Amino acid sequence: MAQILLYHEGKPLSLKDFPFVRALYDCRAPEMVMKAGRQVTKSTTQRNQLITDAALIDNFKALYIVPLKEQASRFSNFYLKRGLRDSPILKQWRTDTSRVDKIFAKELTNGSVIQLSYSGDNADRARGIPSDQILYDEVQDILWDCIPIINESLSYSPYKWRVYSGTPKTMDGTLEALWLRSSQHEWIMQCSHCKKYNVPIEEYIYKMIEPQGLSCCFCKKLLNCRNGFWQPLRPDVSEDFLGFHIPQIIVPRNVEYNPRDPYDKPPNAPRAWKEILKKYETYPPGTFANEVLGFSHDLGGRIITIHELKECCQLPSFKEITPDWLHGCTHICAGVDWGISAETSFTVVVVGGITSTGRIKILEVKKYYGTDTVEQTKDVARICHKWNVGFVGADFGVGYTNNILLRQILGFDRILEFNYTTSTHVLKWNGARFSLDRTHSLNLLFIDMKRKFILFPPYHEMEPYFPDILSIYEHIIEGPTRTKKVFQKNPNVPDDFTHALNFLTIALRKVAGDPVINMKTGEQLYDELNIESIN
Repeated sequence: MAQILLYHEGKPLSLKDFPFVRALYDCRAPEMVMKAGRQVTKSTTQRNQLITDAALIDNFKALYIVPLKEQASRFSNFYLKRGLRDSPILKQWRTDTSRVDKIFAKELTNGSVIQLSYSGDNADRARGIPSDQILYDEVQDILWDCIPIINESLSYSPYKWRVYSGTPKTMDGTLEALWLRSSQHEWIMQCSHCKKYNVPIEEYIYKMIEPQGLSCCFCKKLLNCRNGFWQPLRPDVSEDFLGFHIPQIIVPRNVEYNPRDPYDKPPNAPRAWKEILKKYETYPPGTFANEVLGFSHDLGGRIITIHELKECCQLPSFKEITPDWLHGCTHICAGVDWGISAETSFTVVVVGGITSTGRIKILEVKKYYGTDTVEQTKDVARICHKWNVGFVGADFGVGYTNNILLRQILGFDRILEFNYTTSTHVLKWNGARFSLDRTHSLNLLFIDMKRKFILFPPYHEMEPYFPDILSIYEHIIEGPTRTKKVFQKNPNVPDDFTHALNFLTIALRKVAGDPVINMKTGEQLYDELNIESIN
């Protein structure tokens, strides 16, 4: 149907030179993930999926999500708009000028709507948009925690289709986590000479890259990438979640001669293949694995190491730290990150005090297992009473009900609700609660730990909590006009202690009058931040 309805670059859409892509169009699994190299028709495929479904299904609601606003705008102008405009058949759906036709919303005359939004490290912009289908592009740059929030937009849909695509980066990123849960289909190519099957996984794919062209990793004869089929490497996974790995070497135009170029012919290797060889020889290994082969590589940048965390363990044992042992703390606060799952997200409370020199001492930590909200809240209140806590910094959102219960026990004015967002300042009052810029507040937290301004009890007592900190890594989102740094987490490791600690430090700095938390976010923050001034 896509080939009947759509045009591409002024001509009817043809999948003849993209044999591997047919299965992606025909896929109707509830969830699908494409882990791909660059320029393998990934965005075009998503554009065609959006338009075809919207055109064929009346009153269909599709939602397209990318990390940055510029990416959504570019997709709308250079992909979606052209796809809707260029097809003579589709023009009958575009003749009603009263329908919505904006950059971030397209309405067809059959009542179907295509909406575009963006959500790198904050799901608020894409939250609650009723949808039948959500297509994520560049999902490797979208925070893992945003995915389930955005997917709730499908709750009342009879379709509930989710399509994720992107070019992988880190081994513990969002795209890799989705891939590991999928069927992990690979494009298997049979050699016409030795009849053996070539699987483009890391164990074999580098053996297929030879100077003469794409080659069989067994007999080294030239391999025809068109002669392939999809095979799941995890057949045990339900067909509800299909995954497709698309490296550049399975795309015919990347390995074959260009028929429009009279000089691109034997005995030389195809020019397109020479480009891949050049990248192989000149790109850093991680970049080549990501951009060309569609493989995740090493971990993202870590802003702190386990060695640095150990150096922060300068306090006595928790058993020796009592409410009578405060040693110069001028304010006592608590930080709470409320859990939403008994397996992957836990409630954690952290109590700490701040000294006149700005150093923060961690006095008590507790992680709760299970999902008994009432009992957990009562125990958090007990701990706050024990330490005579002045204020509690707690997360808003999933902790909304918990915070109401905690206010009933401790008092309304003692609970500081923090809503992670992208804000103009590190901390800003929005009239109902505090907006806390996630990236910059975490950056300040890590800086404080690196310079030993946050002190912990001995390492053997903190060891169970430090993996939550090490779970978080720096990640750079590269947009068309700017780059943005965000913090992501390993989806398989909780990070609840990190956020409870972050809420604690922000609450302490707020009540202590630290001007750092009132600074503007953005690059100027690092220029304005004189870390010696807190001394």
